[in-house]
Amino acid sequence: MRDTDEGLSRAAPLVSGGVGREQAVATDEILTAVGEVVYEWTIGDDSIRWGVNAFEVFGIESAGISSGHSFATLLDSASLTSRHDTVLNGLPCDNGAGVSYEVQYALLPDGAGSERRLIVEDVGRWYADGSGRPARARGVVRIINDRHEREQRLAFLSRYDELTGYFNRQHLLTTLGGALEETKHSRASIAFLIVAIDNFRAINEAYGFETADQVFVAAARRIKAQLRDGDAVGRYSGNKLGIVLMNCDEADMHAAAERFHAAVRKGVITAESSSVAVTVSIGGVGLPRHGRTVNEALARAQESLHRARRRGHRIPLARQRLVAAHGAQHRRHAGVRRQGQASAAMGEAAAGIARSLACRAHVWS
Repeated sequence: MRDTDEGLSRAAPLVSGGVGREQAVATDEILTAVGEVVYEWTIGDDSIRWGVNAFEVFGIESAGISSGHSFATLLDSASLTSRHDTVLNGLPCDNGAGVSYEVQYALLPDGAGSERRLIVEDVGRWYADGSGRPARARGVVRIINDRHEREQRLAFLSRYDELTGYFNRQHLLTTLGGALEETKHSRASIAFLIVAIDNFRAINEAYGFETADQVFVAAARRIKAQLRDGDAVGRYSGNKLGIVLMNCDEADMHAAAERFHAAVRKGVITAESSSVAVTVSIGGVGLPRHGRTVNEALARAQESLHRARRRGHRIPLARQRLVAAHGAQHRRHAGVRRQGQASAAMGEAAAGIARSLACRAHVWS
C-alpha cells in the first residue's frame, strides 16, 4: 500500500497476457468492481485516509468521511457494533504483528433517515503504540448487500414457511416441544390443534395451484387473527396448519376451535381469479394430559383430525370470476360446484358442526 495525494491506492501493476506482453491494471479498478475500498485509520488524530475509489464504492466524497467520527455518524443506529468498538474496546493485545478484526454493520451513506442502506463487512488489522494501545488500523471495507440478503433469506426460511410467513413445520414442532417442556415446571395445560382446509385437492384441480395457495394463505390469516399473544401457528403440511395454544385447558381449546371455524366460514375468500367458500376440519389434543411428547401430541391430534373428517366434510361452494367459463374447464368447475352444494347440504342436514370427545382428543369439523 502506498500513499498518494488523493488517498490510499493499490495501483501496483498486474501482469496479464502471453509471453512478451504486459498490461498494467489499476488495482483500484478491480476493488471498485467487487465493491471494496481500502483505508488507513490513524487513531491519535482520528483521521482516515481512503482509497481513491471511495466515492465509486460509497457514493460519498472521501472528504466527508475523513475522520472516524464523521464515518461513525453514518452508521445505522440498528447496528450492534462498529469498527471503533471492535478496535478500541477489544481484549486482544498486539504482540508486534498487529491484531486482526472483522466486523459487519449497516451504513446510511446519505445520512440518517435516508433510504439507501449499505451492509458493510470491515476486515483489517490494528497496530499498537508503545503503551499497547491501538494506534492505527489498516483494512478493507466490502459492500455485501447481496450476500447479506441471501443470508437473511436463508435464516428466515430456516424458521418460517415461505408461502404463509408463519412457522415452518420444524420450528413449529420445536415450539411445541418447548411448550411441553415448560408444562413440567409450571403445571400449566396447553393444546395442539391441526387445522385442515376441506377438499383442498378439489380446489387445486379446479382452479390451479396458484389460486389454491391464495385460498390457503387467506384462511391461515383469518385463523391467525383469532390467536392470543403467546400462541403459535405454523404450516404443518401442504393444506394443514398446526397451532399451539398456551395456557389452554380443554374448554378453552373447544372455544378456540369454534372461533377458527367461524372465522374461516365468514364470507368467501377472494383470490385473483375465483371466489371460494372454505370450511375446515380441526383435530385437537389437550397436553400434557393426553400426550407428554411431541410425537404423542402429533399422533393424538392427527387421529382426531381423521375422525373429524369422517364425521362431516364440507366441500367449498365455489364460483369462478375473471376466467372465461367455457369448454372442458367450465364443465369441470360446474361439476365441483354441484358436488360441493350437494355435499354441503347433506353435511348441514346430518350434523352441522360435528363434535366428539374420544378418549384423548377432541374433533371438530
